Amino acid sequence: MGLVLLALAGVPAPVRAQGSDVAREAATADAREAFRLGSALARAGQWKDALAAFERSSKLRPHAITTYNIAYCERSLGHYTLARKLLLEAFAQSEAHADQRLSEDVEVRARGYLAEVERKVARVKVSLKPARLALAIDGRPLEKVAAGEWLGGTRDPGNAEPVPADQLELVIDPGHHVIVFSSDQKSRTLQVSLESGNAGHLVLELAPRSPRAAPSAPDRTWALLSLGAGASGVLVGALAGAAALNEKATLDDHCPLGKDRCERRYQGDIDAMNRYATVSTVAFGVGAVGLGLGTYLWLAGDSEAKRRESLSLVLGPSGGGVRGRF
Repeated sequence: MGLVLLALAGVPAPVRAQGSDVAREAATADAREAFRLGSALARAGQWKDALAAFERSSKLRPHAITTYNIAYCERSLGHYTLARKLLLEAFAQSEAHADQRLSEDVEVRARGYLAEVERKVARVKVSLKPARLALAIDGRPLEKVAAGEWLGGTRDPGNAEPVPADQLELVIDPGHHVIVFSSDQKSRTLQVSLESGNAGHLVLELAPRSPRAAPSAPDRTWALLSLGAGASGVLVGALAGAAALNEKATLDDHCPLGKDRCERRYQGDIDAMNRYATVSTVAFGVGAVGLGLGTYLWLAGDSEAKRRESLSLVLGPSGGGVRGRF
């Protein structure tokens, strides 16, 4: 398959046990076993399980080769921003520790993968108005890695955190993302789809609303008319139903054997009872429709008002500046 991580037989050999070093040797042996398991899983294309095995190995005994393998798994899973971060960490570990040097062929391949993921990530220039807005992307705070450069999607899930700047360069995986940005008083959500490469300029602005710019309240006219008609229908239905019941009570007194055996002089009362019953049934039907439609229109107005406070953008390499003012 030509994969570097599969060509590695294991982590460096454990140190010899001397007194208190027994625990260290045991941890190294466990790390070595986890590394072998990760290699076998990667050989089978089971990248998530391989990633978990390599991460366990790294926790037991950090090593540049293990970090490189973790980066390779993340790359295979399409997590390009995290793979980029880990590849850079592997190079730093290799430089800092003589016993963790990456071999020449591994370093060449690693730099090739780094160049590949650099092309795949999206880079967005982001302006914050006001400065120090709290940001979270896909439910994760940002991670600062260099002056002005922040990563999205590399930290554990958590709340938005203030960014101590008014501008930043965001490095993030391409695809659909949900950005939450907030100040002490306001919080807004932005949905954005990013393409690989330079994805343009995004302005996140929480500006005070002027009276002119304030959104108008939802139009409730039809909702109120429908609710009014529904309430009237229910009221008429209740009154007509009461009248029908009253007529029935009278007929029950005069026609104990049923209305079919009533004397002819009570036919008018029978007709009145039937009319009231029909009116009650129709009125309750109209009332139910009116109340249902009115409730739907009322809630639809609320949903529309909320929708106006969100914005969905698509940014790509050819995209220009995009402003999201809320």
